[in-house]
Amino acid sequence: MQKYILSALLLLTLVSPLWAADTCDLASDVAAKAAETFAKDKPAGLKLFIKARQLCTSDPSFDYNLGVAYYQYGRLDEARDYLQKAVAQNSRNPRWLNNLAMVLGETGQAEQAVKYAQKAVRLTSNDAGFRDTLIQAQLAAGQLDAALASAHKAQQKWPQDKTLQQSYATALDRYLAHNLRQIKQGQVEQGLAGMKQIDYSAEALVFYCQALSRLGRTEQALSEATAAKTRFAGNAEIKALFGDILQQTIRTFYVDFQAGRGATAVQAAKALHEKYAREKSAKKAYDELFNAFLADASSIEVPKMEQRSRTRQRSSGRANDLLAQLGDTATPADVTNLKVDIDESIPRGKLQRKYGVAVVIGNQSYQKQGKGIGDVRYAGRDAKIMKQYLLQVLGYEEKNIIYVLNASSGDLRNIFGTRENPKGRLHNLIRAGESEVFIYYVGHGAPGPDGKSAYLVPVDAQADYIANNGYPLDLFYSVIEKLPAKSTTVVMDACFSGDSPAGALFKNISPAMVKNINPLREVANTVVFSSADKDQVSTWYPAKRHSMFTYWFLKGLGGAADTDSDKSITAVEMETYLQKEVKYWAQREANRVQTPLMTGSGATVLAKLR
Repeated sequence: MQKYILSALLLLTLVSPLWAADTCDLASDVAAKAAETFAKDKPAGLKLFIKARQLCTSDPSFDYNLGVAYYQYGRLDEARDYLQKAVAQNSRNPRWLNNLAMVLGETGQAEQAVKYAQKAVRLTSNDAGFRDTLIQAQLAAGQLDAALASAHKAQQKWPQDKTLQQSYATALDRYLAHNLRQIKQGQVEQGLAGMKQIDYSAEALVFYCQALSRLGRTEQALSEATAAKTRFAGNAEIKALFGDILQQTIRTFYVDFQAGRGATAVQAAKALHEKYAREKSAKKAYDELFNAFLADASSIEVPKMEQRSRTRQRSSGRANDLLAQLGDTATPADVTNLKVDIDESIPRGKLQRKYGVAVVIGNQSYQKQGKGIGDVRYAGRDAKIMKQYLLQVLGYEEKNIIYVLNASSGDLRNIFGTRENPKGRLHNLIRAGESEVFIYYVGHGAPGPDGKSAYLVPVDAQADYIANNGYPLDLFYSVIEKLPAKSTTVVMDACFSGDSPAGALFKNISPAMVKNINPLREVANTVVFSSADKDQVSTWYPAKRHSMFTYWFLKGLGGAADTDSDKSITAVEMETYLQKEVKYWAQREANRVQTPLMTGSGATVLAKLR
C-alpha cells in the first residue's frame, strides 16, 4: 500500500501543469501528513513538505511550510529562500514576516531582518514575540539606540514578560558597553551624552555617575547622584550610588596622600567635608588625613628659637605667618588606614649605649633647589622613624645623635670631614674604643662621570657637576676606617645606579658606566648594609610611606628578623631577612629587582629586645 502511494505521488509530479489547480487540494493533505511525520522523523517529514510544495506552487503557504521545515531541520539558507518566496507573494502576513526576519537575522542579513520585523510589528502591534524579534534584529544590525528604545517600549507594554525583560537587559548592556568603549577610546563627551540620554533607566544613571566619578568629575557625579535619589526614590541601587561615589572620591584623597600630594589631598578632603557636612565618612576622611598630615610635620627640622629684643614698630605690628606644607607622605595599600605598623609599634630594647654615637641623614627635598634632581619621596619620614628606633630600640641617647634633614654639601663635610681633615663632628663625639657608631643615610646616591666613582648627593648638588659638589663614597669609607670607635654600623638607603623610582637621576650618564660601582666596601670592625646592588634602584614603598629597604630594616629591628627567637637581632639575621623581604616586596609592589647587600661580621648584635 505504501509503495503504491509513493508511486502515485511520484506520478503526480509528472502530470501536466493544467492539473495544478486540482493538485493543491491534494497538497494540503500531503502537507498535513508531512507535519505529522516531521514530528517523529524529520528527514521523512521534510520529503513530504517538499512533495506538497511540488504539488502546489501557486499557493505561498506551501513555500512558507517548507521554509519552516527547513529551518527546524537546520538548513537556514533553504529556509530563508522559501520564506522569502512566500513573503514575496503575501507580504501582509505578520507571522510570515516575523519568521523571515528571524531567519535573516540568523543568516547574517541583519539590515533586511530589521525591515521585515518592523513591518510585522506595524501589522500586529499586540504580539510580544514579534516585538522581541525586532529587538534582536536591531541588536544584530548594531542599531543599539533603536534596539534599546524598542525594548523599553516592549517592557512597558508587557512588564511581566520574562523574555522581553531579558531582551531589555541585553539591549541596555550592549548600549552602555558601546558608550563606555567610546569613553575609553577618547570620545568622552559622546559616551557620556549617550548614557545620560537614557533618563528612564536607573541602571543607566548609575553607570553614568560612576563614569563621571572615574573620569575625575566627582562634583558632577555627586550632584547627579543626589538628584537621582529624588527621581528614583526607593531604588536600592540609586540609594547606594551616592555613598559609592563618595567613597571613591575619598579614596582618591588617600591615593593622592600616598603619592606625596599631602596638602592637596587634605585640602580636597576639607572641601568635600564642608559641602557634605552631614556625611560622616567625609568628616572621618578629613580628620584622618589632617591628623596624618600634622604627624608627618614632625619630620621637619626646626631651628632653635633665638631670643631678640622687642622694639616698638610704627606699623600695625602684624606678623606674617610662614606656612610650611609637606607633600611627602602616602597611604598604605589599605587606603582607609593611614597608620603604619613600624611607626606605631616601636618596641623597647635592652641595650643602653651610653657612649654610642649616631648620625641620621634624611635627604628628601632636592627639587626645590632647582638643580635638576628629583626628590626622595619618603626620606624625611625614614629619618624621623629611624631616630626613634635609635632611641627606643638601640639604646642611643638624644644628645649623641647628629640628626640632619636635607643635608647640604657643607653639612656632609662638616659631619664626616674632608680628605685634608677627616675629623668632623662625628669624630669629635666619639670616645675612643668605647663608642658604638651607627650611621644612617637615606637620599640619592650617584655614579661619577668617570663610571668608577660614586657619591652621596647633598640636596644642593648640581646634576652635571656631581664630582665637584657630591660627597665621594670612597672618602666616606676612608673616614669610617679612621674613626676611633669600638664598632661601626652603616645603613645606606641609597643606590648608585644613576636611576631612581622617579626616573633617571642624571641625564648625561650612560647606564653602561655604572656597572662596576660597588656600594659596599669592607672596613675593619664595621658592618655595612646597602639597600641595593650596584645596578639596581632603591624602591619606594608607598603603601607604608617609607622606602622599601628602610621599612623592612626597621621591621627587622622590631623583632621580625629574630629568626631564632632569642630576642637578639644579629647582622646575619638582618641580612637574611632583608634579602628575603625586600626582594619579594620590591618585585611585588614595583616590578623591580632589589637585592640588599651586607659586609662585615654577621655576629654583630644590632639590637636586643626585652
